[in-house]
Amino acid sequence: MSRVYYKGAMGALVVFDIANRSTLGGASEWKQDLDSKRCLDNGRPIPAVLLANKCDMTGRDGDLVSSLDSFCRDNSFVGWFETSAKDNINIDEAGALLVKQMMLCDTESTSEEHHGDRIKVSQAPRESQSQSWCCWRPRL
Repeated sequence: MSRVYYKGAMGALVVFDIANRSTLGGASEWKQDLDSKRCLDNGRPIPAVLLANKCDMTGRDGDLVSSLDSFCRDNSFVGWFETSAKDNINIDEAGALLVKQMMLCDTESTSEEHHGDRIKVSQAPRESQSQSWCCWRPRL
């Protein structure tokens, strides 16, 4: 996939079909591609959550489910969920985990020293910097 596809990404959901074991290999390839083309400013990979979709269907592979913890460790996923997009199972929980991990990464990056065009929020503006408002205010 093109690097532009991942531009600005701060997190990712990688989905595979839990009823089709071969799709887990595709999830691994997506994660490797993501990690090779997008990382955080500190060089670490962006947080990614693995979604084992179609858990509402029968015929799930129990051995596959039991191997997902080690799969996530080996492929640097922050976690995984059995999900059903059809029945809205664990979708909110997966999104909440991803957002939490993204916020943790953002908190870590703002606590580091400034680099290039980043400035620590706690720094006072220099005299040469102009002061501006972030919001438009009507004249009364």
